[in-house]
Amino acid sequence: MRVAIICLRGKSAAPEDQWAAKRARRLAALDEAQALGIARAMRDRGCLAPLLVFEKGSPLEQKALEYGIPCLLWGFFSRFQLWRWQRKHSRLIIQTVGQESMPVGRMLLKMRKKDTAILAHAFFLKAPEGKNLTGKAMRAASRVLCGSGHVAERISEGLAKTIKTIIDRPGIGMESWLPCRPWGEGGNRRFVFGMAQSLEPQSGALLVIRAMSALWQRPDLPPWEVRMFGSGPRFREVLNEAENLGVASRLSLLADQPLPVVLPCCHAWLAPGTDPREYPETAWAGIAAGAPLICAISPLHSERLKAAENGPAPALRVPGNDPQSLARAMISLMRDERLRARLVHGGEAIRPEIGIEAMAQRTVGFYEQWAEEPWGKPEPCK
Repeated sequence: MRVAIICLRGKSAAPEDQWAAKRARRLAALDEAQALGIARAMRDRGCLAPLLVFEKGSPLEQKALEYGIPCLLWGFFSRFQLWRWQRKHSRLIIQTVGQESMPVGRMLLKMRKKDTAILAHAFFLKAPEGKNLTGKAMRAASRVLCGSGHVAERISEGLAKTIKTIIDRPGIGMESWLPCRPWGEGGNRRFVFGMAQSLEPQSGALLVIRAMSALWQRPDLPPWEVRMFGSGPRFREVLNEAENLGVASRLSLLADQPLPVVLPCCHAWLAPGTDPREYPETAWAGIAAGAPLICAISPLHSERLKAAENGPAPALRVPGNDPQSLARAMISLMRDERLRARLVHGGEAIRPEIGIEAMAQRTVGFYEQWAEEPWGKPEPCK
């Protein structure tokens, strides 16, 4: 059976806000990485055959060629090419990724005879907005893959028609991570905490600054430092808070950096934010590199750490917006070598579940189940 995976960036006007434009590019890159992973998993398993649809100039173009994945470049004549391709196949799964791809998915569905194709949308980080949430393209789908419960709730709120939502977390690339060096190895006695997406709204950066002021008052701790990676609109706000609380000398604001490169120099990883649209590597970078993790108690983190429910804890979890609790957790990690080892062990147990490859295998498993189901009117959600 064939599966058309449609992943388009679209030509929407560039946002006036440079940070909004940057977030849009980053979201598109995340969607493309997940789409490519799904196509590769189908090719490797051999039960389903993918067709990857994207614009000319997309980063997917070179990747599809490299991995030998059939593709269609979306352009002026693509509608006819897609119509001719779909005629060759008796049954078809149509998977769109991101809101820009939804109209093309609906168009392809309309080319098909009744009950010979199913349309599924995928939103790995953010639910569609405006008319995309309630319009014809959304209502034409029978299934929606949601990267979080928050996305599923937004879609359910926006639709009168019941669509089957499937919650599954997105993955991160696992190819280039190097292991973190244990604290004290090589004679370096400075304990380094790291965090990513630091200057975005709801990142928890100010919470970390306030926790740092509590650590500053403890003369019994080893030398320590917090390194915040990522750019965003809150640089001045975060720096001012650090200066006002007297901890600027222990803070490094390092803009965007390749996390697999910089994380081996960190001895613990922080994910104190509660944003339901948090990027997966914000917390999972620590697990990928084998660093002890401290994260906020939030619905999103609960979903993403669900694989650890029956095993050792992969993270110290602290209440959101509680700098004293965060400070106590940071102190515990600095002082307790056994605790650090237990958290690293817990992270190792779920590491195989957090990569794009694992996400893609689960998604292809969904497709194989759908292929066995009757394709009449979908059953309503319970």
